[in-house]
Parts: sequence; C-alpha cells; structure tokens
Amino acid sequence: MPSNPTFAGWRRGTGDETHSSTGDVLEILVPGELTATHSRQVHITQAGDHNTDWALAAQANPLLVVHSTTTPITTYMSFAHNATDGVITSSGATNSGLTLTTTGTGQITLQMGGTDTLNIHDAAAVAFAGATDVAGHALYMQTEDGGVACAGTAGAGGLWNIQTGDGGIGAVTGNRAGGAGGALDLVSGTGGATASSGSGAAANGGAMTLTGGVGGAVTGTSTGAPGVGAVVTIVAGTGGATAVACDTAGAGGELILQAGPGGAGTASSSCTGGAGGTLTLRTGTVGCGASNGAIGRLRFLDGAGTALFSAAAGSEPSALLGTVWAYQGGACAVAPAGSAFLVIVDDGSV
Repeated sequence: MPSNPTFAGWRRGTGDETHSSTGDVLEILVPGELTATHSRQVHITQAGDHNTDWALAAQANPLLVVHSTTTPITTYMSFAHNATDGVITSSGATNSGLTLTTTGTGQITLQMGGTDTLNIHDAAAVAFAGATDVAGHALYMQTEDGGVACAGTAGAGGLWNIQTGDGGIGAVTGNRAGGAGGALDLVSGTGGATASSGSGAAANGGAMTLTGGVGGAVTGTSTGAPGVGAVVTIVAGTGGATAVACDTAGAGGELILQAGPGGAGTASSSCTGGAGGTLTLRTGTVGCGASNGAIGRLRFLDGAGTALFSAAAGSEPSALLGTVWAYQGGACAVAPAGSAFLVIVDDGSV
C-alpha cells in the first residue's frame, strides 16, 4: 500500500491479479495516509452544490455520502465500515427514516454469516428452508438493556412494541363502514411429517412460551428489596364507543384459551384419533428459604373486579362456572361424568 498519497479520485487499479487476468479493478481513492488530517469522504451531490462545506468531521475510515437536493448539507445517506461493522446512516430530519423497496412481491432477505436468517415478504407462504439435514437458523430480536446506575437510578430495559395497523375510518357518504383492525398472528412451526415410507416418527410442533422477566436479585450487602417477577397480561380488545346518534356500544372482545384438538385418525386403517390437548392453569411455586413463601392463589374476577372464585393454598373448593368445573389443589379433580372440566393446580402437581 502506498504511504504517500499523490492523487485522489477514480483510478484503474492492477492489484487484483487473483480474480482478473489483467488485475484490472476500478478504484475510488481518498487521501488518508501520513499524519495530515484528511476527510476520507466521497460526496455524491448535484453539480450546483460543488465546493460546499459539508460540515462533516474527518473520518477514520472512508465514508460515502449521498446528499438530497433540497437541503444537501443536513439531509443525506452515508455508508461506511468502522473496521468492525458496516454502518448505513440516514441523517437530516428529526425522524429521518430508511426505506427498503422491492418490486411487486419481491422479498427482503437478511443474512447472518452468509446464511439466510430472516425473510420479509407479503405472500402467505414462501420457500425458505435451510440446507439438507440442517436446522433452520434461530433469530433473536432484543431491545437495549437499561444503563447501569451511576449518579442516579438505573435505566429500564427498552420497550418492544409490536402493533398491527388500525382499521380505516368509515365515510358518511354511502354509509361506508370502518375497516377492521389488522390481525396479529403468532404461530409456531408445524412439526415435520414422516416420509412416505419407513418408520421415522413425525416431529412435534414448535413450542410457544410467553414468559415475564425475572425480578431483580439483591446482591452483595445491599438491604434493598428484591424485584417482583413481571406481570404477564393478555387482554381482549375494548368494545367500540357510541356516537351521539348511536345506541348500544360494542361488546368487549372475547378471550379464548383453548388446548389443541387431537389429530384425526385414518378410518380406513382403524387408526385411533389423538387425544385433545390438556389445558392447565397453574399458580407459581413457592420460593424456598429459611421459611417458605406462600403458594400462589387462584382467582376468577368479573369485569368489576369482584371475585367469582378464589381459593387459599391447600383448600379444595370448587365452583360451577358456566359449563366448566374448576378445582384447586389436592387430588380431587373429578368432574361429573360427561362434563367438560378444567384441572387447575397450585403446587406443581397434577
């Protein structure tokens, strides 16, 4: 590599003989060697903005900058590599965004380590699979951890909000109804089927777990209180409000917890259908210590917060809630013959 840059700009390089019979490559060179301060920047802008003071500090690595035509000094895109990561930056407006556009139903694929990891598309299904005999690659999406306390209180971890679009507003003309809000669908993967012959078993469907964060621990000689485990709340939607000329407002959304149905048997070969999945509601186990904590309680509340059913640890009350029998604790979970029933345990046993 030359140590004394005598030129900058476009240059025909001849150093890549490994990949070209002549070694020809087209290079864009920026001064940067020796002790002098160099900008190490390449700017793409309209001709009328030449010789502008771009107000960008000298860079440690070459920087490619693409400017807008309206306010070129402050609104631009930049591309660089900081010797660790590639960096793409959109600068300018207070909320300067970044748009990736494909043609038609073209997909956006993100690779990690040269392997397809995430595919973003608008089709119901696409061919997106790992190589033969290789599991699909995992994807981890995490918000930033809170900052450690120094002069003040430690910061909270970053919020992660996933939200679908609102329904469109209806029109007065023609009495056009409003559009439905976008659905949110969380689906784990289907287990792989067996081959058409042989004795290999089919695989289980992918598990799905919603877990609240663990409460912070007390460390060292601190006398502060430990944190409480995070609340996990699943809430159905609020009913729509009425206008002045309307009468009854919309009902609140229904919340359904349902175990999976059993798989269908093949009648022609006298195969037995699979059992329906069990639905279990379980309160938290006790924390062990010099004296153990109390076993978690089970409560059913109505919309006003009034308890319809509540049981202390170790008791065995039962209540008929519609067509569902609910039990807590012990081994007395026996429903009347023919009744649908729900088994609820508070101590980790079934």
